[in-house]
Amino acid sequence: MEKRLIQKVFEHDLLYAVDSVHYRDRHMRAVAWAEIGKDLGIP
Repeated sequence: MEKRLIQKVFEHDLLYAVDSVHYRDRHMRAVAWAEIGKDLGIP
């Protein structure tokens, strides 16, 4: 599960790349985390 989580986070650079346009956008980050949770089966 840890590897899958890392892979999913890597797909969303706005979660870790400070130079990303959406890095400071809380809504976009929440959407990304929700998508990751859904993909991993975490409510």
